[in-house]
Amino acid sequence: ILPENLVLRVQNEWEPKRDDLLLVAAKKYSKDNDAKIVLNYLLSQNIDINTVSRSRNCLKIAIMNDDVEFVSLLLDHGANVEKLPGLGMNPLIEALWYPRSNSERVCQLLLTHRNSKDVIDVNCFEENVSCDTALQFAAKHGYTNTMELLLSFPNIDINSSSRAGWTPFISACAECNSFCVQLILQKA
Repeated sequence: ILPENLVLRVQNEWEPKRDDLLLVAAKKYSKDNDAKIVLNYLLSQNIDINTVSRSRNCLKIAIMNDDVEFVSLLLDHGANVEKLPGLGMNPLIEALWYPRSNSERVCQLLLTHRNSKDVIDVNCFEENVSCDTALQFAAKHGYTNTMELLLSFPNIDINSSSRAGWTPFISACAECNSFCVQLILQKA
């Protein structure tokens, strides 16, 4: 057990808080088996996994690393799927923002996990540049499975528009994603 009064110093420059240790281990999780052991130990010590430091938290790091296993582990331990203060984007938008090899699997996990499916904001949008919604990103990238999941939510807004005035339908058409176009037309 890590005592509350334990002081750690890294080259006499940085004094991490207990919760910061989790972020340090999280950054190395997908590349280092020892980091997985350390992270699991820290998770067993009831450290707050939703801590935000330097505009990051563990879930954001897992999504940025495109690590489905890590995202699942964090969701199992109660990671918050809502946008937290200090974070730039909602986790679902973070997963959709840049296409990565596991982006669609990460999105599906965020939308279906038992700890997130009832609280996730399916109408979330990117706030800084385009104001695209999760549905628009899925339509742009041709993520048909993610689109099907998003469209299964009764409160999904299929007519939301980006800053440029684009809707998910227009995004799907512009990218020639015919199956995404069909999915939206079926929902309309």
